[in-house]
Amino acid sequence: MLEDLRAYWAFHRHPSLLFPNVGRGDNTPEVLAKRMHCATSTMPHN
Repeated sequence: MLEDLRAYWAFHRHPSLLFPNVGRGDNTPEVLAKRMHCATSTMPHN
């Protein structure tokens, strides 16, 4: 599990959020990673 979490974080490299809220939009890897890196809140947990 730790390896999976490290790989997930390496994909988006958000400075403070492990699970950033990406919202909706283009989901190509490059665009998704950029949105994840710039997120201002965590993904919803409900």
